[in-house]
Amino acid sequence: MVLLLVKSSLAVEGVFIGSREFSLVVGGPITGLPLPEPSLSEIKEDYHLYKKVISDRFHLNKDLINTLKRNDKYGFNGSSNG
Repeated sequence: MVLLLVKSSLAVEGVFIGSREFSLVVGGPITGLPLPEPSLSEIKEDYHLYKKVISDRFHLNKDLINTLKRNDKYGFNGSSNG
């Protein structure tokens, strides 16, 4: 399977994880389907939908976020720690 992924003959399109099992959804030329090629408009649409769902469901305290950014000692905020 790894060789087919490297040759772009197979693409993993989804992963489903259960309590005792997992499954992969695969596609690509080996299955008779073309490789999926996302377009920029689809990516932007997905991003805006994700942002809307998150902002509708979760209300974050902006002061807390700013405090966490200032106290970022592990470099997650893009800062470099020598």
